[in-house]
This record gives sequence, C-alpha cells and structure tokens, in this order.
Amino acid sequence: MNAQPVRRRAPLRVVVVEDHCELRRRLVEAIDSQSDMHCIASVAAAEQVVQAACRANADVVVLDLMLEGANALHLIRDVKAALPGTRIIVYSGYASPVLAGEARCRGASGYVPKSGAVDELLLEIRTACYCGFGARF
Repeated sequence: MNAQPVRRRAPLRVVVVEDHCELRRRLVEAIDSQSDMHCIASVAAAEQVVQAACRANADVVVLDLMLEGANALHLIRDVKAALPGTRIIVYSGYASPVLAGEARCRGASGYVPKSGAVDELLLEIRTACYCGFGARF
C-alpha cells in the first residue's frame, strides 16, 4: 500500500462512484463547493470505476461499497493496481468495523458511513490525501 501523502497545490481530483443518482449528485455538489477539491467524474456502475479513475488520473475515488448488483470490495484492488497512488475512500451504508477492516486490507485509505454528515466525507478525503490515511483508519 502506498501511504505517502499527496503533495499538491491544485485541487484534488475526485471520482465519485455511487449508484443512487440523487446521492451521487449531492456528493458531486459538496465536493465541487470546496476550494481544494473538484469532482472530475462520477459513475454509477462497477464496470466504469477503473476506466473513470484512470481517465481522470484521480487523486481520490469515493466508492460506494454496495453498488447495485456488485460488491465493490474487489474494485479497491483493481483501482490500486491501475493507479497505486490514488486514495480510495469507501462510503458505505454499513457502519461495520469488519467491512472497514476488509476495505483497508484491500488498499482503501478511509471508510465513512453514509449515516454521517457529508462534512465527514470531505474531512476523510483531505486526511487521506494529505496525511496518508483517513482519520478512521
């Protein structure tokens, strides 16, 4: 795992992966409202994740753990294989320490339950990028 902090002055390039359209839209808006990050792509399907992250040269992928019809845990390794320096923040409807541990073992930098405020996700993105791992890890 690459835990070196991202050193950059330009806004962080974020890809949002969420299969619920309204939540995906809200996440994109929240990220784009920040001066230090920008959502450069948003996708709904598991098969789009690696391609979108590579095309965007993403600093961060915010990944819904349970995409419709797919468990996204395997996507963590796929993204890390293609873009080793990219941080992956799992954004899940399940506040499970077991799932968080599994995500970390596969290379995720952070894990945020959807039950929390969007500000928690924004903080986790910053912490993972600038410190190497998210606050919850």
